[in-house]
Amino acid sequence: MRGADPLRIATILLLVLVTPVAAIILYGFIRTRIIVQEVEAQFPPIGDFAEILGERVHYVDVGPRDAPPERTIVLIHGASANIRDILTPLKEPLSTRYRLIALDRPGHGWSSRNAGREDAKLSRQGDIVIGLIERLGIGRAVVLGHSWGGALALRLALDHRQKVAALILVSPVTHPWPGGVGAANEISVMPIVGTLLLQSIIAPVGERLIGKAMEAVFAPAVPPADFAEVTGVKLVLRPSDFKANAEDLVDLAPQIAEQVTRYPALALPILVITGDTDGIVSPELHARGMVRDVAGVELVTLNGSGHVPPHSKPRETLEAIERFLNRLEP
Repeated sequence: MRGADPLRIATILLLVLVTPVAAIILYGFIRTRIIVQEVEAQFPPIGDFAEILGERVHYVDVGPRDAPPERTIVLIHGASANIRDILTPLKEPLSTRYRLIALDRPGHGWSSRNAGREDAKLSRQGDIVIGLIERLGIGRAVVLGHSWGGALALRLALDHRQKVAALILVSPVTHPWPGGVGAANEISVMPIVGTLLLQSIIAPVGERLIGKAMEAVFAPAVPPADFAEVTGVKLVLRPSDFKANAEDLVDLAPQIAEQVTRYPALALPILVITGDTDGIVSPELHARGMVRDVAGVELVTLNGSGHVPPHSKPRETLEAIERFLNRLEP
């Protein structure tokens, strides 16, 4: 009896291993296309567009057009988010008395990311924000940034001080932190493997895990049943959106390390709002770090709140914002 052909055995084993993987990738590719179509149909643009520094910026401008700087607020959303997330808890209660300008950061929501990895720079995104408010005829404004958007708000005050009347930082990223930003994000920015995963695996897996992610940002509170629907959080499942978000996160740490050395020069009113149980961005490291490193920072800590105080503690968050704004010099 002759022995089995080693080449044939190897071929069979290879097919046994490769075929399921290929089937998973093919399913993921098809499912990703379906997810993209579904979320884009469910969450279309809700504002206007402006061409700023080569990017098509999606923005919303509501409230009295003649509002002074201390009554004009630029809203900047955080990571894995978009314009709906920052507007949802603030638009209705504030837009009757304040002019609100919110935008999708480059590559998020419905704003383009034509400059690629360059758009992950805080300085670049800051220039785009300034370009937009200048296009709208706004000389100065209060800037409110949440989470990653808090780092960007600080950069605006550092690079464009004459344009920023005050800062409101909500659960902000402000200081260097230990650890990374997650394997999915770090892999997604890789040239070949990242592209393959983004186009096939990330969206279907993310679709299943997004509920757990929302629970983490709200903990210890429970996310509202309609949170995903009103904030359009599933837009981040699109490959282009997820990649932009991953680039923002992966490239943030070295920029923060450089930026933090400039904080002592900040000389403007700053309000920091944080939840005492924020498990995403450490209140001790970031919020209290601002109080330590910048003179005159006002800190409001909300008990029982996680990473999203405007959603989990809307009344307390709004009260803190309005108290702060009412004290600003006209």
